[in-house]
Order: sequence, then C-alpha cells, then structure tokens
Amino acid sequence: MEIVSAGITNWIGFHQALLTQDTGGAQALADRLHHQRGRLDRLKLTVKNTLEGALNQVKNDMRRAVDHFFDAYGDGVVAALIQFVHTYQVETPHYAESLRTAGFARTLYRVFQEFKQAVDTHMAESVNPKVIRFLREQEKYLVDYMDEIAGPYGSIIDDALAQYAGAIEGVKMAHWGQAPAIHIGSELSAIRKQAALSPPTATATMHYSAQMKTEAVMHLGFHKLVNLIRQVFKRPAEKTTEPYLALTAAVKRMKRETERSIRFHLMDHKENIKYQYLFKLADAVTSALQRQMLERFQHHGADLSQLVQRIAEQRLDKEKVTASLGQMETVARELTTRIARLKAEIQRLSA
Repeated sequence: MEIVSAGITNWIGFHQALLTQDTGGAQALADRLHHQRGRLDRLKLTVKNTLEGALNQVKNDMRRAVDHFFDAYGDGVVAALIQFVHTYQVETPHYAESLRTAGFARTLYRVFQEFKQAVDTHMAESVNPKVIRFLREQEKYLVDYMDEIAGPYGSIIDDALAQYAGAIEGVKMAHWGQAPAIHIGSELSAIRKQAALSPPTATATMHYSAQMKTEAVMHLGFHKLVNLIRQVFKRPAEKTTEPYLALTAAVKRMKRETERSIRFHLMDHKENIKYQYLFKLADAVTSALQRQMLERFQHHGADLSQLVQRIAEQRLDKEKVTASLGQMETVARELTTRIARLKAEIQRLSA
C-alpha cells in the first residue's frame, strides 16, 4: 500500500510539473521520459529472462531430488518399503485353528488382509511422513532460490525508477522509507491455494487376485498328491505340513505381487509429484514473483504522451486540471498518513 500510495503521489507530481511547461518544454520533457521508459522496458525484459532461467534451473534441481528420493535401488523411500515387504514374516503355525475351522481359502484371505494392513500401516506411519517432509524441503528450496534471485532486483528497480523520476526537474518524489524487499516465501500458502495445488498422497495398491488364490490351491493339491504317492509306497505322510507349505508359497506370491505393485504405483506417484505438483508450484511461484516485480514498475511509471499532445494543441484547460491535481494531491497525502499510522499499529501489535 505504501508503494501504491507513493506511485499515485509521483503520478500527480509528474503531471503538475508538465503543466508548468510550454509546448516546447513539455515536448522536451516527454522525450526525456520516453528515453527513461525505454530503460525501464529493457529492465523488465531482463527481469523476465532472469526468472525464466531461474525457473528452468530450479525444476532441474527438483527433478534430480525427486528421482533420488524415489530410487528403488538406493536408500530412497521406495527401497525402504520394498525391504519392509521382503522382511515381513508370516507365522504359519499361528493359523492352525483357522485352517481347521475356516478352511484353507478363507485362511489365505485372512493372511492377505493382515499383510495388506501391515503394508498400509507402514505407508501411513513411515512412507507418507517422509514424503511430506521431502515436499516441504522442496517447497522451501523453491521459494529460497527464487527469493535469492529476485531480491537484488528490488534495489535495481528502485534505482531505475529514481532515474526516471529525475528526468522531471522540480518534482519531489514520494518516499516510503526503505523499500519492501521483493520476496514470495510468505505468500506460498496463498499461491498454492490459488493454483488449486495439493500434494498427492502415496498409496500401495494391493489386490487379492484370483491367480494368487488359484496358485495357492494348486500348491495345496500338489502337496496332497505327494502324500498320496507316499501312501502308495508305504511311506509316512506329512499331512500336517500340507496347508502350511501351501500358505508359505502363497505368501511369497503375495510379496512378489506387492513389490511389483509398489514399484509401479510409487514410480507413477513420483511423476505426479514432479509434473502435477512441484513443477506447477514452481510455475505459480515464478508468475507471482514476476507480478510482484512488475507491480513495482507500474506503481511509479507515468505515460505523459497524451498530456503533451493536448498541451501542444492548446486543448487543455491548465487551471482546471491543476486544481483537480491539487485536490488529488490532498487526498493522496491523507491516504499516505493513514497508511503510515496503520503500519505503525501493525508493527506495535507484532512486537
């Protein structure tokens, strides 16, 4: 608000100074301002190109960070989850009563449900918190990087605008003390909300497949056949181990399918994080930062070409316009005072 107020005051000052000139003086003043505006336009282009380069760099850095975090073969979160699946233990004797009363198929489904619950719990308690912390780190890296790039441009823009104002002799420029730093970090939540972005949630999709059940039953039938052959050859049968062996084989199949599912879905999740969240957030942050920097120009500049033309054509009632500008100046001064009081009150409450 201070910047806007100062810009309005300067706009009034520009026009007041121009109205004191005759046709020749007005044209000379307009020419000087035109030259200065050319410098401002070149600076705007420099700002735009700098932010585009910074955006490309930060996206490349985040791409490498995401790929490393979701590396299935290193020390990333995917490798840790796969290791959890590999080391998950099923105590088959624990299901003896269920095998006797509910049968093999229902017991197998119970084992699957317990295994799935264990994986889901590990996802909720270990994987997702790590992903959230990682995303917060990447968000902080993004705003810190962009703020570091944009910060020095605040002074550069203010210096360029001061030179622009200096092209008009006798105009006392409005000042608001130390210019607010150009930064975007404090606005991240609002930027994320405005862009309708939210971090995607990681899941490990697991299904109790018919193939899994069929293979388990086939294993059970195979072990029964072995025992039948033992009986034919008068050898002791091992009936008590039949369902346990089939259950163990089914668990191995569950782990293989789960690992394949984890690799597929978390790799897909990795791409979503990159392209549907972090990269879009980087675009939104860069756009917001560029708007903030361009607003700095817009609040100070003044296009006086039409006014110069009217002075040259003597189609302007200077006294009437000067009176209007004087009234505007009074109102602007009152607003500036109110803004200063508001700022002081905010600083007092924040202390």
